[in-house]
Amino acid sequence: MDELVITVKAGRLAKDGQLYEARLGDELLCIHREAFLEGARVLHARGIPGGTPLAMKYAGDPMVCLRSTVGKAARLVVEDSSPPKFRKLKPKPHAVVVDEA
Repeated sequence: MDELVITVKAGRLAKDGQLYEARLGDELLCIHREAFLEGARVLHARGIPGGTPLAMKYAGDPMVCLRSTVGKAARLVVEDSSPPKFRKLKPKPHAVVVDEA
């Protein structure tokens, strides 16, 4: 399976923090505070298998700074703590269920 690469770029500043654009190639997946994780949820909702390798790069930087799979990243959120920590996403009613792959 080929690794998908999400490119993240700082977007606008919202009242609750910085928003980031997540792109797969030229396609904008989302604008979100947790762009990599939300991008993974978008991809999974589109039918990309949970076991698909996923990487994150910052726009203009060739270095991969984060790796996961679509399924694992889609099930996480970032807890605002010092230092920030990954936590499991608490599903909302009628939310898309992410497979375990």
